Amino acid sequence: MTDVRAVEPQWQAALAAMRAQVAERAASRPPPPEAALLVPRALLPAIELMQACLGQWRTAGPAQVPIGLDWTAVDAMARWHGLTPDRVLADRLQALEAGALDALAEHRRRSAPPQRR
Repeated sequence: MTDVRAVEPQWQAALAAMRAQVAERAASRPPPPEAALLVPRALLPAIELMQACLGQWRTAGPAQVPIGLDWTAVDAMARWHGLTPDRVLADRLQALEAGALDALAEHRRRSAPPQRR
């Protein structure tokens, strides 16, 4: 039978060597590229305004399901950010709003508990 006390230092040394190898390999690898989304410069005001309005949703029902942006608050936020609300900006925001509502609905669907039959 092998004496555990005699083997323990060997295991510790081997573990330390493996950790050093892993750290060396991780340090030598370039970081993974970040996912980049190229956005046309003309769309940036709408995207920035949408980010500024993330807390400006109208909700409905006891579950407070988002049903759309509060456009009065969006108008105020646009002006505070130095943007002049116009039809083009509104169209772009409506497209972002629709995408956000779809994403929120999908999230609710996936996170809802399974239905009993």
